[in-house]
Amino acid sequence: MPVGAGCRAWAQPADIRFRVLRGGSAIGTHTVSFQGLANRRTVQTDIQLQVRVAFITAFRFSHQSTEEWHEGRLASIRSRTDDNGQVYEVSGSPVADGFRVVGPGGPFVVAGDLLTSNSVWNPAFVQQSLLINAQQGGELGLSARAIGSETPSGAPSDATMRYRVITPLIAGYVWYDRNGQWVRARFEIKGEVLDYVPA
Repeated sequence: MPVGAGCRAWAQPADIRFRVLRGGSAIGTHTVSFQGLANRRTVQTDIQLQVRVAFITAFRFSHQSTEEWHEGRLASIRSRTDDNGQVYEVSGSPVADGFRVVGPGGPFVVAGDLLTSNSVWNPAFVQQSLLINAQQGGELGLSARAIGSETPSGAPSDATMRYRVITPLIAGYVWYDRNGQWVRARFEIKGEVLDYVPA
């Protein structure tokens, strides 16, 4: 499937909401909401994580992003990330020779048909080798391979496909149901294992 094909072919994904668990305890949420039609869609991502130890906040992560997609291609992105006090802001829009992303490291022009690191909701995500880094700007490499069909505990579907995904920042697994809906994940981030279960 070509880049973005899943976004064009998928008429309207349902909004996605996960509880994020660390060691079985809830530490936050990850939500993705959609507005518009398949050929002109707004995708909003909101991630809120907080780890408390003995009533003290040991770690906090917040990410909000708004992406505009036109005909399966990214038309704009604007995001803000607070990674335990380190704040990153990213914006981007198409240019003649690709897509210009402005992040903490300055402007960077990438290919115009890339998905973003937030695009796990799009089943074409696991067919990419490069992504736009929605949290810090620039490009991000991705390696993904299918593991097989299974039914993880807590998934809302009786038929899912699991993929192993690796980037320089995270590694783990994502599951999609037979309709291409993202239904679960397990990510290894900074030495921690986070489980995504439907909220």
